[in-house]
Amino acid sequence: MGSRKPMGKIKLLLIIFLSCAFLFLLILAGVAFYVAKNVFSESPNPPEIANVSLENSAELMKKVQPLMMQVLQSTPGQIDELRLTANDINTLVSMAADPMLSQGTKWPEGFNLKFRDGMFYCDYSRKAGFKTPFGSYVKIHAVWQPDIRGGNVDFKVKEAKIGLIEIQSEMVKKLVMEYLRRNPEEMTKLRKIIADMYVTPDGILVIRYYSYEIKMEMQNFMNRQGGKASISE
Repeated sequence: MGSRKPMGKIKLLLIIFLSCAFLFLLILAGVAFYVAKNVFSESPNPPEIANVSLENSAELMKKVQPLMMQVLQSTPGQIDELRLTANDINTLVSMAADPMLSQGTKWPEGFNLKFRDGMFYCDYSRKAGFKTPFGSYVKIHAVWQPDIRGGNVDFKVKEAKIGLIEIQSEMVKKLVMEYLRRNPEEMTKLRKIIADMYVTPDGILVIRYYSYEIKMEMQNFMNRQGGKASISE
């Protein structure tokens, strides 16, 4: 009789333990369901193409057209500057995303970009490569601002989400910087073209770039396309 009491206590502990474990698994399943439901979608983000007004497009062209001559006549080490307002950037994005205006340039599927209050607002749905009951596209949202000075690449992250799940800004920044560290060719390409890129207190995006390097990239592109024309130096 005395040996049954300890066995009974062990049995009771096992029941409690298994009940807690089962409850924990139910909670995990619920969390997984919530995360999957709010992270995946069945289709990519629909394109957000705003109507481009003649006034905005004309204002943008006034700034962009002289750049081509600067690039064609550039010499090694030459740095030129471009200053873009929010209207300029959003007009440029709308033109690039519109198949009728992009002149064959393919805009990334599921990618939407806006610029306001000095920040870039990015929404991207990327195909995960596997299917779930909620879809196979991962929804990503980020609000950020570039801050490149003298070749030192930095940026500010105001907000980042995967679906509705918020990600700490510092974590996002660390991941991006780690990616660039592991892929130095990406950093090299960026520094080769961009000298500075930052946003002024009044919300103007300033881009200072190496015009001669852009000319060389254009020449290389034409060579890859098999074109006979060359860009005169």
